[in-house]
Amino acid sequence: GEEEADRQDQEEEAMQMVRCKLLNGEERRMILLPWITTHEKLMELAKEELELNIAFNLYHRNRDGELGELMEDAAVRAAIEDGGPRSVLQVVVVTALDKEREEAE
Repeated sequence: GEEEADRQDQEEEAMQMVRCKLLNGEERRMILLPWITTHEKLMELAKEELELNIAFNLYHRNRDGELGELMEDAAVRAAIEDGGPRSVLQVVVVTALDKEREEAE
């Protein structure tokens, strides 16, 4: 019945992939994220894709171009839902080095 349909919707949603653009300085990487992604998973993917071996933080750039810090699963979830499945999630990667560079400028 209806419950079954709901469950299928949820499963389909869980299987969905979201396009995510990782931005770090001049680097641009397009990756696919599972619709349900943890903060840890996103950190892992960013680290792999951008071959980072130093500490970094993740920020989400929303539709208004504002940056919000991605520090926990709830924030990642909200960022993905904010864009919805058809949009591209923009994640800005700020490394310890970027921070130092900014402060030096």
